[in-house]
Amino acid sequence: MNSIDTVGGRRRRTTPPSTPDDLRAADPLGGRDWGWVNQMRPFVLHFSVPGAQVFDPFCGFGSTLLAAALEGRTAHGMEIDTARAQLARTRLQRHGVEAPVVVGMLADTAPAAAIDLCLTNVLSFGCHWRGEALPGQLYASADYAGYLSGMRAVLHGCESGDGRTASAWQWWKTSLSVGA
Repeated sequence: MNSIDTVGGRRRRTTPPSTPDDLRAADPLGGRDWGWVNQMRPFVLHFSVPGAQVFDPFCGFGSTLLAAALEGRTAHGMEIDTARAQLARTRLQRHGVEAPVVVGMLADTAPAAAIDLCLTNVLSFGCHWRGEALPGQLYASADYAGYLSGMRAVLHGCESGDGRTASAWQWWKTSLSVGA
């Protein structure tokens, strides 16, 4: 089992994260979109300070939440798919990370805590989602404009009003102006 130890005031992994076979098998996509923890750590370090609250609006398997914990931040996530939310909780538990995962989407569900940094490993368009296609499930988007509209709505929901979160996402909002 992987674990996290505190060394010099910072939480560090004692063994590398992996994709457990049992969690991969329980996922409708077989874990093929499992995010890379090490990919997210530099963003956590650059855009937040120790103790900051990192929020992932598409937390999937919890990779961003795990990266935040490894860098001494607190974290919480949101996931529209109930089964994936449970997979994230299980994965985080196995790593000794306490990070709430709320089931829902920002259009109708509030995050578990205030947001200092909204960070996500952006989900892919056209992945042929095999799970239940709930309203708002962007993996199940039939067209790219609809996908981008959904992304825009979520990212606007992440804005804190004080400019911190908004500035981290400004380039996204600029990129998401399809058809505008």
